[in-house]
Amino acid sequence: MRTLLLVPIVHTAADLGRLEHSLEQIRSAAMPREKIEASRRQVVRFWDELRSAIQRLSLDFTQLVVYQDALPVVPGHQSGLELKIVHELAAVGSANHLLLEWLIEQGATLKGTESAELLVAEYTLVRKSIGLADASQPLSEDGSESEDTIADQLADLLTSRDQFIAERIDKTLLPNQTGIIFLGMLHHLEKWLPDDVHVKYPMGRPVSPSTIDSENKLPLGS
Repeated sequence: MRTLLLVPIVHTAADLGRLEHSLEQIRSAAMPREKIEASRRQVVRFWDELRSAIQRLSLDFTQLVVYQDALPVVPGHQSGLELKIVHELAAVGSANHLLLEWLIEQGATLKGTESAELLVAEYTLVRKSIGLADASQPLSEDGSESEDTIADQLADLLTSRDQFIAERIDKTLLPNQTGIIFLGMLHHLEKWLPDDVHVKYPMGRPVSPSTIDSENKLPLGS
């Protein structure tokens, strides 16, 4: 039996990189500043509580395999690029990637997780969806059809990403090992995983609390 700890996450500014400025403008227009700041404090608290929860699990870190949303699988001749990406994002303040660095320091093994091609395709669509595409090349006359089309394409890409991630975990998580994956809340990875991968949720499932299986929910930091 293989175990996978699945941690639903919300991406921070440091994770989003160049898209953050435009997303910040959208948030500022739609949400009062005090709510934005409260949301940021909540995200910081989440990552602090997550590290505390992991520390209390008494894991054998030498048998822990780490997977990360948006961390691409790279060819063998570029060995070490995954770790370089983690260090670069940690250096600019990503709480997610600072936690990855800590796990690696404890002896955990980092694995590239996603298809680079699918990530590039999604990034391009997200740019279009927030108005960053070349305005001289509209996808439709009034834009409404474009938005619907982009939404459908993003949903299809998310499914393809989940399938790729599940296959990657199946190939790299060995019997009796434990994996941990940090994954955006919109994903539905579980349905694509092999039957012998037992999923647990250190911070709860990415759904209504009333549906959480308390027997599978691991300790949460206070």
